Amino acid sequence: MSLWTWESKLEDPYEKQIYKKIFNLTKSKTLALKASKNLGLFNFLKENRFGTPKELRDSIFLKHGKKLFDEKQAKTVWQFFNTIPRQSGGTKTELQTSSHKSENAYDALIERWLAFAYHFLPETIQEIFDSVEPYAFPLSEEPGNEGLVTKLPGIGSAINFTLDVVGQNNKLAAKIAQQSTPVIAGFIPIPESSTLGLIFGYMISTIFIFFNLLIFVSKREFGQAFTQSLALFPLIGTTLQNTAESGEKIVEKFSKRRQKMIDALKSSPFAFLGEFIENYTLDPLYNGDPQADAMAFKEKLKSGFTHVSANVKKAFDPHGRNELLSQAQQQFQELKTNPRLQQLKTKAEEGFKRLKDDPRLQQLKEQIEKAKLRAEGAYTYATRPRLPVPNTTEPVRNLTPTGNTSTRGGEKRLSKKKHKNKKWKTQRKLNK
Repeated sequence: MSLWTWESKLEDPYEKQIYKKIFNLTKSKTLALKASKNLGLFNFLKENRFGTPKELRDSIFLKHGKKLFDEKQAKTVWQFFNTIPRQSGGTKTELQTSSHKSENAYDALIERWLAFAYHFLPETIQEIFDSVEPYAFPLSEEPGNEGLVTKLPGIGSAINFTLDVVGQNNKLAAKIAQQSTPVIAGFIPIPESSTLGLIFGYMISTIFIFFNLLIFVSKREFGQAFTQSLALFPLIGTTLQNTAESGEKIVEKFSKRRQKMIDALKSSPFAFLGEFIENYTLDPLYNGDPQADAMAFKEKLKSGFTHVSANVKKAFDPHGRNELLSQAQQQFQELKTNPRLQQLKTKAEEGFKRLKDDPRLQQLKEQIEKAKLRAEGAYTYATRPRLPVPNTTEPVRNLTPTGNTSTRGGEKRLSKKKHKNKKWKTQRKLNK
């Protein structure tokens, strides 16, 4: 495996030629050296094919002992230089990456994990799958693994396009059969017509669904096959399919906006949240090298199993237990002094401090305090001691005096007119 170093002498003929041309044009050694090194690196990457991003990263150095790219940069560069010209259906040439990237979120997720699991299998089983794959997926359009039908010159792309249209029409027909047939059958004046329409519509939809499953699996679109298979559930199949399709749209939008969200959070007081999302969340449309990921994961599992088995053996040995205890204490101290953890803690504290000192937060705090004081004042007014209210249910005392001078012998009081007439009548009697 050839190596390339940035801080090295100009030994490559291509770099020397570029240096001479740039120097003759600009008379600047610094510019000529940088230009020759940049173009030399591009030429080195173009002429050498690397199987994995790790191999690319291990081949390019800034200086002796220091690699030029980190892991993410190496993956990006590896994907760029692994774009190869591909014949699509034998008619149209286009650039596609050697690692297939699906436009569908569920297709990308399922394809990624199937490829991940494939590299865990023994080589003999992998060879069996490789020999069967062209016949199992005749409509596959994955670069380097095209199906038998896709490879047909002139008609491969036409057949794939036609089946794409048929598949979408079958989806629509299956939904109409399940939703509209019971409604139409309900107008027929026979007993249980809606129930019969429901059963009949489900039977019709299964024909379109099974045909679609064959199309999607033969095209290696496992995500589409998954969402279509949900429609096979009686009564709730269409609801499950619509829910899965809506969830797929959400996953695609999250994948497209994930990096923007990470960049926005890193430049805000919540930088620690951006780092958490970047390091601990999954990119649904990730298009890396599944073989390298599988091998790295296998090595982690192997080292972890070796470490656990060694610790179990030590646990049964008295001297080994003391050693394990000292190792655990040492690891705990290293974890406490871990610079990355300390840096994350410092960023979190700075973010919380900026958030605490935010004038908008202080203003909101003052408004809450004022509202609290108003609420306490209203409570004090409602709970203050008050004078006792007289009991209105007691009977009203009769305040009329018992000795009424306007009546005689306890007679009933007369009205004003009657009293007047009676008075004058009595006076006339006395005058006589």
